[in-house]
Amino acid sequence: MDEIKYVHKKYGIKNVMFVDSTFNLDKQWLIEFCNLIAEQTTLPMSCNIRANIMDEDIAKALANARCDPVRFAIETGNETLRNSILQKNVTDKQIYDTVSLLNKYKIPFLSFGMMGLPTETLEMAWQTIHMNQKISPNVVDIGIFMPYPNLNITKYAQREGLIDENSFKK
Repeated sequence: MDEIKYVHKKYGIKNVMFVDSTFNLDKQWLIEFCNLIAEQTTLPMSCNIRANIMDEDIAKALANARCDPVRFAIETGNETLRNSILQKNVTDKQIYDTVSLLNKYKIPFLSFGMMGLPTETLEMAWQTIHMNQKISPNVVDIGIFMPYPNLNITKYAQREGLIDENSFKK
């Protein structure tokens, strides 16, 4: 908190952004931190969360801390692809429950997604679009899958013959 207050005073920052996708992993710490932000600053904050560890207490704390926006990944609207290939361990229900809580506490949110994932079909890509239409985020950020070395999904795509290793190395 001292550092946030110092930077706010010295540089006039307008908000505090936390981009760690496990920001809400430690519930007790998060609630205490949000309380401190609310009590000791006038700054709004924004953060990344995981939908599979969101609950009402966390949503309430984020609202109290003037969180705008919350960002979280749906990755794909296809639950099987999200959990088997991407290994995200996030169900559709958890996404919809998170959105319900964010709406209840009037917290704007952004969803992250990807298209062109290994084994993704056109129908699956449409599921991602339809999920975003259903949850109606304030901002949608959809990127195209880019294989990077040593990622599990890249290794999977190579094993399945979806990425030619020689071309990938170039």
